[in-house]
Amino acid sequence: MADPRVFPDLDALVRLQVASGFSFRASQPRHSVLRGRHGSRLRGRGLNFEELRGYQPGDDLRHVDWRASARRGEAQVRVYTEERDRSTWLLVNLAQGMFFGSAHSTKAVAAAEFAALAAWRSLASGDRVGAILFDEEQLQVYRPLRTHAQVVRILDAIVALGRSLRPGRAPGQPRLNDALERVLRFARHDALVLLIGDGAGVGKDTVPLVSRLSRHNDCIAGLVYDPMERDLPDAGPLRATDGTADWHFDSGAGALRRAFREDFERRELALTQLSRRRELALLPVHTALPVAGQLARLLGARATGPGA
Repeated sequence: MADPRVFPDLDALVRLQVASGFSFRASQPRHSVLRGRHGSRLRGRGLNFEELRGYQPGDDLRHVDWRASARRGEAQVRVYTEERDRSTWLLVNLAQGMFFGSAHSTKAVAAAEFAALAAWRSLASGDRVGAILFDEEQLQVYRPLRTHAQVVRILDAIVALGRSLRPGRAPGQPRLNDALERVLRFARHDALVLLIGDGAGVGKDTVPLVSRLSRHNDCIAGLVYDPMERDLPDAGPLRATDGTADWHFDSGAGALRRAFREDFERRELALTQLSRRRELALLPVHTALPVAGQLARLLGARATGPGA
């Protein structure tokens, strides 16, 4: 049986549907990182035009249709109803670089938890859930549906792709930009798009893609990292293996510790710059603790259910 700390586990992801107390929506608690600059861009549900009617005291003047008012000789107001649902797109990186963890879980498991929490919370809000799962070679596309079965289908695919990760498999560049190009075909307006991964694959071509996507949609990046990537512990001489080859190294070597931190900071900076320039909200989560509790703290709420 696969260790659920190493590989995503479907039963564990399904149990996360009971987690509550936080949201990725426009209305955010006071302490949420999505409040303020990013919160002001979160659109909530879209609006559909329903009818024109006469102005009534208390109506929003921004909804007055001045042309119709001139034709009819009295103030006319455009009435809108809230869209019944909107789409949530999960773009999940499950490339070989996600097969690493030094604490509670691997990055692949943390990314799967993040995706499951977002999917269940979106479904609970009455929204449709879709996904684009990718690694170095493939894209798997799931068009948005508002059903429990669709979420389970996506989570099952995440588990299958996560379990294809293995020791000795050569890492490569994840197809992030291909996933962004694909979601641009479907996410026309007011969708919620979550980019979930470790920041690998972000390059100069990512900027215009995110710019186009965020113009009419809400974009959030879930940066998944391992504490050892940020700070390599000084534990003296160590041995590491990927199941095929062994390495012996001095973890206290200054050059090695700097190289570890610089690689993490490069990926973190790439997403931070996108966040600053393109209104891409950034939610960093690590592998040392369950993701549900981390998201609850980031979003200014108290989590309930597994992992709280």
